[in-house]
Formats: sequence, C-alpha cells, structure tokens
Amino acid sequence: MTVITKPISEKKIDKLDQPLVVAECLPNQDVEGGAEREGDSLPPQDPRYLVLRARARRASSVTTACLLLMALLVMCCGVLGGFYMYKQFAHSQMHRLRGWCRIPYGQGEQGALFGDYGRLIPEFPEVQNSKADQFMREEFDIDGDSYSYEKIFVPTFNGGRSSRFIHDFNANKTGIIDVESRRCYVMPLNRSQVLPPRDLIDLVRKMWQGYYDVDTETVKETMRVVIPPITETRSVGLYIERECAGFPIYKLEKIVSGVYKRSIEGTSPFTFIHFSGKYLQFSIMNENEVKDYEREHSHT
Repeated sequence: MTVITKPISEKKIDKLDQPLVVAECLPNQDVEGGAEREGDSLPPQDPRYLVLRARARRASSVTTACLLLMALLVMCCGVLGGFYMYKQFAHSQMHRLRGWCRIPYGQGEQGALFGDYGRLIPEFPEVQNSKADQFMREEFDIDGDSYSYEKIFVPTFNGGRSSRFIHDFNANKTGIIDVESRRCYVMPLNRSQVLPPRDLIDLVRKMWQGYYDVDTETVKETMRVVIPPITETRSVGLYIERECAGFPIYKLEKIVSGVYKRSIEGTSPFTFIHFSGKYLQFSIMNENEVKDYEREHSHT
C-alpha cells in the first residue's frame, strides 16, 4: 500500500505570505529583460517607507543658564539706560531757571514778585496784562548750565506787542518773535544793556527774596526792518533759528536820529518791550514796507 503525503518544504513555502525582498518595479518595463513592453504595464507597487525615530533633544542646563544670563544683561542695560536718561534730564532741569516775574514799571512800587514754574503752569493759558498797570509780567527760561541763552516771554503790555525775546550769547544775537504778525527779527546783542544768564539768575533770586530794587528806567531804541528777509538762517544762531522755524527772519537796524524821519511820516510804529536787567523798548518804524513786500511776494 502506498501513502502519498505532501512534502514538508511545501508547507513551509505556503506560510510565507509576503516576500522577504520587494523588487522595485517600474511601469511598462520588463524586470528580467530590462526592455519596455509595449501595451503592457505592471500594476503600481505599494511604497515602503522607513521611519527612524529619534528622541527630541532637550535643552541642556548650560543653554538655559546662558539664556537667563542674557535676559538679566538686557534688563540691567535697560535699567542703567533709564537711570542715565533720568539723571541727565534732572541735571538739565536743575540748571535751568524757569518761572515768571511781576516787575514794577515806571514810577511804581520797588521790588518784584516772583513765582516758580510749577505754579505758573495751571494759570499760564490765562496770562494777561497785570491788573496793576505799574507791573509788567514776564515768563523766562534761563540756561544755568552753559549760560548760553535767555528766553523771555512778554504778553501785551503798555502798548507793546506780545513777543518772545531770545538772547543768544554764543552767536551774540538777539531775536524777537512777533507773536501777532508771525515774524522774527534779529539784531546784534547789546551786552551793555542785557545781563548775561548768570547775572540775570542772581538778579531774579534777589528779587524773589525781596531785597533788590529794580531799575525802572526804560532804554528806548528806534529800529527799521531790512528787506528782504534773511535767507541763510544759520547765521542767526542755533537757538534763534529753532525758535523762528516757519517764520520769516528780518534783520533790524538802528535808526540814527533824523535820518529816517521823512520816510516814516504818517506811519505808526509798533513796539516791543521787555526786562533783562533793564527795561528795553524797541520801536519798529517801517512795518508797512514789510507788509507791502510780503504781499507782493506772497504768490511767488
């Protein structure tokens, strides 16, 4: 009797569901011959991907320490920079005298009333003429660090126009900003009539303490405007150029008595007045000529 059995090798072959090696097959190409078969294409094979997993790197303690150190360094730089800026600002404020004065004018009472800038701020928008005609009120800003300039604001007083005076001791110039007509005038600084910043600060402090008698004598000057306006504005000095930005700047000349008399008949001068150790009054005679010039050149 003969018994037919299946070979053991066949059972092992049947258990291999998937091949150990996957051959890469391209469409329309014979694997064995390497030649492309016309009209015959092989079905696309499922792609096989190899995924390698690696652990995510964690920041080491050295990196964390470096980042923390950089953050602390940036914060320290910010604190030191802010402290330096505050120190510079405080230094500049301590060396600038800003405030207002009521100064006797004419035959009024001697002495002066002084107020600091802190009390001036809330009432400054309502600055008007002094209730007593014998007092003139001024606001001033004096450089006490380099002693290079004085800025004095004068409201309308005793027929004089509202104006700002700037005495630039570096450029040796005096500037007048006409608030009403929006013009600037510049002339040489007369150091014999205008106190330097250091002396003016000392004078104001003495008036504040109430033991200084103000010289109420008024020095009057008659001036004329030189036409056309100045084109090279740098020649007037840094402070005057900055304050007069956007305004035409005219040069002022002193009129010698009797020389300009005929041409000014029928004209009414306008005046600027301020106190800077002495009362100084400047009368401008030829404003009509300035107006005519500006009218002719307004469209050019």
